Parts: sequence; structure tokens; C-alpha cells
Amino acid sequence: MLRKITATTLIVLMFTALTFGTVNAQASAYQDNGNGTVTDANTGLTWQQTPDFVKRSWQDAIQYCDTLSLAGQSDWRLPSVTELYSIHDVTVGWPYLDTTYFDNQFDQERNFSQYWSSTHYEVGTTHGGQDTAFGVNFASGHIKGYPIVGTLYVRCVRGGAYGANAFVTNGDGTVTDTASGLVWQQADDGVARSWGDAIAYCEDLTLAGYDDWRLPNHKELQFIVDYSGVYPAIDSAYFSIVDADGWFWTDTPAYGSPWNADVNVAWYVAFGYATDSSGEDLHGAGAVRFAPQTSDLQFDDFDEVRYSNYVRCVRGYNAALSVGTEFSGETAQMDAPQNAMQGQQGPGSGQPPSQGGEGGPPSGDGPPSQGGQGGPPPGGGPPPQS
Repeated sequence: MLRKITATTLIVLMFTALTFGTVNAQASAYQDNGNGTVTDANTGLTWQQTPDFVKRSWQDAIQYCDTLSLAGQSDWRLPSVTELYSIHDVTVGWPYLDTTYFDNQFDQERNFSQYWSSTHYEVGTTHGGQDTAFGVNFASGHIKGYPIVGTLYVRCVRGGAYGANAFVTNGDGTVTDTASGLVWQQADDGVARSWGDAIAYCEDLTLAGYDDWRLPNHKELQFIVDYSGVYPAIDSAYFSIVDADGWFWTDTPAYGSPWNADVNVAWYVAFGYATDSSGEDLHGAGAVRFAPQTSDLQFDDFDEVRYSNYVRCVRGYNAALSVGTEFSGETAQMDAPQNAMQGQQGPGSGQPPSQGGEGGPPSGDGPPSQGGQGGPPPGGGPPPQS
């Protein structure tokens, strides 16, 4: 049995993280191959280092990767959403990407950095009935659904498929994913909690003879999302979920935006519909976004805002899914990263956006081709999210 981390230890870890401006220590193992590709030793995937930064529709993105010849290889493909999210990096922010290894560019029209995945949204439609596929916005760090007729950037990948689960029911209220080695709480208790209370609940949990449970980080929880078309987006053969429309907290704080660096937010995974303020499915079941850690924080009202979310605890470790330090139930905040809104570091030279904002369709005309709107909203609140 692993030793349970004490509250004192958590406070020390949190103090250290906040003092030195590093909330998480990404367990990356990237290798620049010197031929326009980057290999991630944790996942075994090899990535296109420099996209051509041409925006394409979803179908055109698939075709582009299928016909790409790079570094002497022709077996490139469009990554799944879980593969694409594997290079998401919370040690930075805006972009949530290690630009030491990956070139990146902001969309100057809408100040985003949105990339297609091959994962089609099978549950339904978004943006007022649009056929949808998932993508990752590396500016905001979100996973969301985008209309497939829209145009996003493309970063191709090669290697064996990554992200397939292999669940085993242990018969003691837990489920092991032998693909990751993580052990999960099989059933949530149906109680929506604040972010701090969610962390405390898992730290206090004793289940199946173990007391080293914790709130999962955002990559761990996203890894068990089922994108096959089931609703809610989780495999009901192994997991039960009390509220089919539920969103679940992760332990990972986020750097909300350059416009609202003092707003404490944390990532959640929407196993139910990820809705806008009117209750319509805007981002898709399986989206990953962030919400305020406490109810006294003001947040944009374009998306639905839930200050209390559900909890599914985890135990174990996987290097490819690790993002670093866990937190106590106090609010935590990422310091503004050095490269946020100040130009790209590393090989990338894409210029930073001149203004911010993100979200669903702009008012009036339905879905935008890039899935968002620019500019901070009136009144100094956070920009709408994409």
C-alpha cells in the first residue's frame, strides 16, 4: 500500500509550487529528432514538429496527414483527441504546449491555436446542429467540439495508436485500467462538491483497503473518456455515474487567461454535455475545460458555469499521464507563464495575439469557422472560452 500524503506534505508542495511559479512538473520525455519530427518516449508517438499552419476543414485535415511524407515516412495520420491531448502541457499556458519542441502559431483573426483531432463527435451535434469533431485549442488548453466544415490547424502523428483503455473490474468497488496501470473508483457518490472539497474527499477516502486515493489530474481523467458515442461519455460496463449530465473535477489548476491571471480556475472533464449558458450542447460530451475553484469568483456567462462538480478518485501513477504535484483543498493559481502573450519560445516563431478571447459562436450569426470569438468581454471578466 502506498503511503498516504499528509495534509502537511500537501501544503508544503503547494507552497513550493506557488512560490516558484510552477504548479505542475510535466513528466515529458521528448526527443527532437532533427528531421522535423519529435518523439515522445512516454507514448511512443512521433509528431510533426512544424505544422504548415494552413487551416483546413476536418476532412481535408485527415487527407493532409494521410498523404504527408515527412522524415522519410509516409504513415502519418491525424491524431485522436487523446493522442493530441497527450502533448498538452500545463507547465506553460497560452499556449499549453512545450514550444521548445513544438512549433506553434496563434490565429491572428481570433487569437486561438486550435488543432483538429480525428475523433468525430458521435453523441450528437454542437453549435446549433453542426456535424462536429473534437479538437484541442492549445491557446486556452481546452478540448471541445468544432463544426467539421470549419477550419483549424493540423499537426500529424505516426506510431501505434495511443489511448485505448483495457478495463478490469476488481469486484471491490474499483476498476483497473491495465493500459495505464491506474485504479479508479468505480462509482461516484453523486455529491457535487467545490474544487477544494473534491480534493479533500479523495484524500480522505478509504476504499478497497487503500487510503492513498487522490483527485485525478486532467490527463488521467480525460484518458477514461469514451468517445465511441455513448452518453454519458464513459464506459458503463465498468463505471457507474449518478448524474448522466455530470462534470467531474480534476486536481489540476489552470492559468485562466492573460486577461484574468488572478482568476483561480481548475480543469474539469464533461462526461455529460458541455453546455452554454442556455443549456445547449456547445462543446460536446467529452470536452475538457476549466471552471472557477470557488463560487465567489466571477466568470464569463457564455458557457454554463458550475462551481460544484462531481468526483471520481484514482490511485497509481503513469508517466505519460503525469503532470506533477497534487494540491490541498485550498485555491491554487498558476503564475502567468513567461511566454503567455509574449511570443513563442523554442523553435516556434508564431506571433502572439494582439487581443484575447475565445468561445462559441459570436452573437448573431451562428458558429464561426474557428469555433470562437475574440477580445475580452466588457467589464473586465474572463474572455469567453473555446
